[in-house]
Amino acid sequence: MLLSRSSVNRAKVNATGGPYHTALQAAVVTHLRGRDMINKEQNKTIKHLLTRGADAGMIGGRFYNALHAAVLSDRHNSVIRILFKYELSEPGLNVNMRDAEGRTALLLAAARGNYRTYRLLLKLGADESLVDTQARGLIHMAVMGSETGYHT
Repeated sequence: MLLSRSSVNRAKVNATGGPYHTALQAAVVTHLRGRDMINKEQNKTIKHLLTRGADAGMIGGRFYNALHAAVLSDRHNSVIRILFKYELSEPGLNVNMRDAEGRTALLLAAARGNYRTYRLLLKLGADESLVDTQARGLIHMAVMGSETGYHT
C-alpha cells in the first residue's frame, strides 16, 4: 500500500491543498491513470482513506469532489462503487452534487459519452431531470460531448 496505516493516522486525512484538493481526490485520479496492478493498490488506498474518515463529498480543487473526479477520468466505475459503499456509513457524498457550473456527475457522464457510468449513477439515485447553470440537460450535454468533442 502506498500509505502506511501509521502515516494516515498521523496525517489529517481531509487536509487540503494542491490541484486535487484532498488526498482522496488525488488517489481517485491516480488510480484511474495507472495500470491494473497499480489500480488494485490504489483501490486499497482509496478504501483506507475512506475508513480513516476521508470525506468523498468534500468540495474543492481541480475537481468538485471525488465522484466528479472519477467521472471525469477513465476506468472509474469500481471507484464510484467504492466511494458509495463507504459513504453509506458516513453520508457526505450526494450523487446529485453539482460543480461550480451546476453539472452533476450524471451530466458529466453524458458529456463523456460513458453509458456504463451513466447507468451506474442512475442505479445510485442520480436525477435525470437536473440541468446545469446554463439550463443544459442530459441530451444537450451528450450532443455537446459526442459531436463537438466537448469534454468537460
